[in-house]
Amino acid sequence: MNTEKNRRAKGEGSYRKCKTGWLLQITYTAPDGTKSRPCFTAKTKAACQAARRLFEEEQIRLAAQKLLNPEHLSKSEYQDITLTEWVYHFIRFYKRDPETAEAEKKTGAAKKKGAKKIKRSTLASYINIWRTHIAPFFLDERLADVTDDHIQEFINFLATSGRKDGKPGGLDPKTVYNIYMVLNPALKKAAGKVPGFNINVADEIELPERIDKGTRYLSQEEMERFLQASLEEPLRDMIFLFLTTGLRLGELLGLEWGDYNSQTKKLSVSRNVIRVQLFDPNSPKKTALIVQDTTKSGKEHFEVPLRDDICHLLNRRKINGKRSSKPNPLNLIFPTRNGTYIDPRHIEKVVERIAQRAEISHISPHALRHTFATRLAESNIHLRTIQELLGHASSQTTERYTHIADHLKREAVNQIGFKESPKLPAEDLLLSTTKGTYHRQPTNNGRKGVYSHE
Repeated sequence: MNTEKNRRAKGEGSYRKCKTGWLLQITYTAPDGTKSRPCFTAKTKAACQAARRLFEEEQIRLAAQKLLNPEHLSKSEYQDITLTEWVYHFIRFYKRDPETAEAEKKTGAAKKKGAKKIKRSTLASYINIWRTHIAPFFLDERLADVTDDHIQEFINFLATSGRKDGKPGGLDPKTVYNIYMVLNPALKKAAGKVPGFNINVADEIELPERIDKGTRYLSQEEMERFLQASLEEPLRDMIFLFLTTGLRLGELLGLEWGDYNSQTKKLSVSRNVIRVQLFDPNSPKKTALIVQDTTKSGKEHFEVPLRDDICHLLNRRKINGKRSSKPNPLNLIFPTRNGTYIDPRHIEKVVERIAQRAEISHISPHALRHTFATRLAESNIHLRTIQELLGHASSQTTERYTHIADHLKREAVNQIGFKESPKLPAEDLLLSTTKGTYHRQPTNNGRKGVYSHE
């Protein structure tokens, strides 16, 4: 037997068979230095390792939880803090979600000084980045010992081997950037505050180049096929509204009848329905559907004008809703059968089903928003107007949503012409917008010739 091949890696733990499948026992060293021998049982070894990871993450979280009130930390406690603990502390102490703010208001607790208010979905994404990428990589490495080489090694790892879905390869440059944007502010805050950590070592890190791969949208012909295929769906009104307003999926799902004004033919958008991850170990659910009182761009509300035919669809839908015996306590324009918010994942399946019937591939609900913006751009609508309709905070974001079809680009170039052609060398050719055929004519001096136009 090859003992080298079968030798366990350091820290892997030991397995043995048990009634439920496998038992994994490890030696765990807590952040405070104490050791223990926890056991994990599951049907497979992979499931045992997954349970172990959750246990270790929870231990790190509990240790970091003690840091939520930095006024009570001693100098030695600050000095021994790990990078993993500090980043968690930064997220939980310097970022305030609406629930925390509301709890502070009700209990009269003091507000966190310098804390930035963020949406709950943003907070969930920060914690998920910490739990999935930062904590497993840095583990119990002291913050004071971290150098720029460590941070660069982390970024390189994410770009080459950072996938968590079991497939080989690295993360998309945009995802790497998002992770960096959680880590960098945390280390910036720690610089000069944590003993031994005087500068932000993440300041001059080389990030992978972000390549614009383009976003899928429907061509005019595909859009017509898609609309035709959507006629079989009970939620076809939502699809029509999607393509004629460009609203985000969460904004559509949060619409109430009070947001619709049939007189001014406008919708007032002020809510966003989104599914977020939960990080409560005592909760049986991993995710929850929440309603945020602001749009994705952070605006309290914005108004969207409606076409006459869309108003007709909404008026008819409102009348049918009043006649229906189905509950709708939230007065939603698009409720479930039980009168609750529709899950965004359900609409993703609806769009996928319509696309299959229309024989269109790689279409998501967000592609319908891009399609709306593209149709406006193709109609020469001003960028500022498109920005307002999409509810973007920045015109730079709007520019990424507008795509121009190739035939329109060619038509635009063909508008360029000259009254008098400039004098060019004989072998050069200046294309004009005049229709015709060019032929190469031989010359007497042995050169390749010039082009004549017929």
